[in-house]
Amino acid sequence: MDDVLRAPGPVPEVPVPFVGRARDVVRLADELMSADGPDVLVLHGPAGVGKSAVAAAVARRLADRELPVHWVRFTGTETEEQVLLRLLAQHAAPRRPIVEAYTAGREAFGRELRRQCEAYLRDSVVVLDGARAPLGLQILDRLGTRRRPRARVIVTSRQRAAWLDTDARMHAVRPLGARTSAKLAERIAGPVRLPADDPFRDDAGLRALLRAAGGLPPLVRIAGVVAVRSSSRRFTDITGPDGLLGIARSLLTRDASDLLRRLAVQDPPVPFGVRTAETLLSDIPDHAGGALALALLRELQLIGRVSEDRFTTAAPVAEAVRGWLSPAERRHLALSTRRALWQAVRADVEDVMRLLDARSLPKYPVVREGRLAPDELAAGIDDFTGLLAQPVPAHESAPLATFLASLLAVRGDAHRLVALHPAHPVAARRALSTAARQLGLPRRSWQVLETEPDPVSLAYGNADTAYGAGLLASALEALDVTPAQDTGAAWHRVVRGATLCDQGRVAEAEAELLRAGELHRRDGCARGRGWALLHHARACLLAARTNRAEHLLDQATAALRTAGDVRGQNWVATERIRLHLLLRRPDQALETAQRALTAHEAAEDVRGMGWTCQYLGVAHARAGRTADAIVALRAAGRYFEDCQDNLGSAWAGHRLAVMSPGPEQSDQLLAARDAFASSGCPLGQAWSFLELGLRRPADAEPEAFLGLAQRLFGGLDDLSGVLWCGIVRGLRTEAGPGRVLLPVDPAPGISGRDQILQDLQSFQEALNDSPGPVGPRGGVWQGPTIPLGARDLVGVPMTEAPTTPRCRVRLTLLDDSPTATSTARLRLCVVPEGSHPWSASDGGPPWLTAVALPLTPASVEPPTSLLRPSGLASHGAEFDVTAHRPGIHVIRFTIALERTGTVLQQVETELEILDTDRPGRRAAPEAAAQRGW
Repeated sequence: MDDVLRAPGPVPEVPVPFVGRARDVVRLADELMSADGPDVLVLHGPAGVGKSAVAAAVARRLADRELPVHWVRFTGTETEEQVLLRLLAQHAAPRRPIVEAYTAGREAFGRELRRQCEAYLRDSVVVLDGARAPLGLQILDRLGTRRRPRARVIVTSRQRAAWLDTDARMHAVRPLGARTSAKLAERIAGPVRLPADDPFRDDAGLRALLRAAGGLPPLVRIAGVVAVRSSSRRFTDITGPDGLLGIARSLLTRDASDLLRRLAVQDPPVPFGVRTAETLLSDIPDHAGGALALALLRELQLIGRVSEDRFTTAAPVAEAVRGWLSPAERRHLALSTRRALWQAVRADVEDVMRLLDARSLPKYPVVREGRLAPDELAAGIDDFTGLLAQPVPAHESAPLATFLASLLAVRGDAHRLVALHPAHPVAARRALSTAARQLGLPRRSWQVLETEPDPVSLAYGNADTAYGAGLLASALEALDVTPAQDTGAAWHRVVRGATLCDQGRVAEAEAELLRAGELHRRDGCARGRGWALLHHARACLLAARTNRAEHLLDQATAALRTAGDVRGQNWVATERIRLHLLLRRPDQALETAQRALTAHEAAEDVRGMGWTCQYLGVAHARAGRTADAIVALRAAGRYFEDCQDNLGSAWAGHRLAVMSPGPEQSDQLLAARDAFASSGCPLGQAWSFLELGLRRPADAEPEAFLGLAQRLFGGLDDLSGVLWCGIVRGLRTEAGPGRVLLPVDPAPGISGRDQILQDLQSFQEALNDSPGPVGPRGGVWQGPTIPLGARDLVGVPMTEAPTTPRCRVRLTLLDDSPTATSTARLRLCVVPEGSHPWSASDGGPPWLTAVALPLTPASVEPPTSLLRPSGLASHGAEFDVTAHRPGIHVIRFTIALERTGTVLQQVETELEILDTDRPGRRAAPEAAAQRGW
């Protein structure tokens, strides 16, 4: 369980080499690697004999030979489909086909599951730890171990007879012999010196301890510790594991003993860590702390490590400890422990899920220190899914299932989401619909939403899916049918703002997205705020406000990284292509496009690939590579058709029509116009009408098309589009292009004026270089193309900047890469402009107060500081920010006159606090650290 209940750091331990079975490990690994060797190795033996340790050692040797290792630990609650889907997720099998087949029905899903098992569960090492028949046999059949290349499967099982009918290589893992037990005990004991010829000759007590261990590695390790911590000579009458563990129990503190009993009653055993220990001891008055109790249990070898900060109780230890309890005590302790763990898991998961989607969580929560990141929560997703199979009331398990499904959808883990849905169809419905939409399956997304009873969730789901399908008018209609309640207002505004942006309504989109970002920040939803910032940046790019757009994209990246939303970060990269083009960085635009395309492909985001190719085509066209631009736009069209994005298809068709002169060009532009109309995109309609007005012959009434285009541009307040209408109207007269373009100068108050001037200049130069008539009356247009990038600009009127001198707040981060274990220093300065009265050196500027208020879990010292308006650092104020968790933190500064208390200004800043204490994980066999068990 305990990637959620996670230790703050690794518990120290003495490394113990794998002893007693080294030759067996080498031989078994060589047999599995040989061409004529077995496909399946079954390691069988009693509980606690070390089957998992042998499997880990064999798997490690195979991993050293460049074979991927995939580990499945069985708890007794899995189904065949769940295990196979988990393995397919680990093998990075395609996600879209499995979602499409699952939503199509059982028959289609069964076929696709078989196909993916045959295609992807091959040429790797699969460890089925604790597999039981007949489930294990069914999985072996699906793994197709008769084919070449084939999977190598390692099974650990207490059963032997169940596997005899297979062609598996059977290997009995037996208890350690006397000498091997003594050797392992000596490795654990350290200072104890055991005679080399007869380890039991001189110490009857030690001999009794090792005999009581019965050759089971976990108990032998305990015997080694007892030999050090106690005088072993007085234990000559010890017999059996109960006696050995009784001695170890006498060395425990009250907290450690109580913790061991609570851990032992869990069946099946679940991995745990320090936070689990703290939770289980929380109801004990004056307990010393879970970390200390856990460290003592680890020191006495009563628990074993399964990963960096996760532990487990070995079966022989748990069985003996349960024997100390009466049946009534065992039942009571198991129930109370399960309830405590369940509540702790719920609290931790809810805390993490607030970053992803706070719609179904209480408002204004108290966020605890040490909150996990979504990546850390996802690392233990299989343990959490197993918790859902425990006997817990539905009203308690449903929220956990909802949160886990949301996490899987955000991370694109479609296979595990499909595995979760059958057992929790209501809780996982929204997430499955989201996954289908993200994978380019809008019809499947709507199909899943058909059974959604909540009108608010249904409205949002329909709108979000319609937006992804490029049906902008339908998205707005869905949002208008059922207004969002307070819990869904932020996400509704994100979709509405994104839709208005695609329609070309810049001002309306910005207003919605600003409010959406504020609401998401209030709720602590980093992912929602990241998407609001991303779409807000898109609106700024549409208006060519590059500085603001770049800042918003940086903020969106930080927020989405905090939420672990890789797909969102990929979309930020796609929008950076447009930013680089506006900033005249063609090489960076092409490089960013290639990286974004690769990232979208890895995420199986077909729609993201389509829009990236669209902007890649614009970048090629800007560089004069027309052939490359056409190739990119055709690829975009194929992606859009595949994911059923009507708006993307319309734009790709429009741009291809513009770049492909010929007899069919007019028909292609008419088709694009109709597609824009059905999508509800007035900006695309306006540009299609404009191109038709430019390219249609005189007898086809081009003026009517230009009038429609100008009306649509005017409705969007797009002065740039209106300007192009005037230019095209002039080109359709006998005056000719030279007299029309040269006097044109966009108004100073129009957004994107520099970019519009550049597009005009490029168009003018192309006109001058065009051979022959460019617009004869009654003829067909033979001139150049209006720059493709002009269609990504909406020249809206800009508000005039204030002319009065102002003071600007300057915030400087004095520490590079602040972390959750360090303090970040901020300097705040109030810098007056040159003509401001406070800028005069002899003016005696007043004292100001700056009050710092953290809006996220953090502390700021001092809370208030004095400063003077000046550009000098020594006149500013410094603050120390201590974050209580990694991620994005927001600090609000209120600046006032110290003498009167009059508030002059409020500013907010964001800090990204890193978590260097938890580096990225590396895939490895899960039980690889259980050496000596």
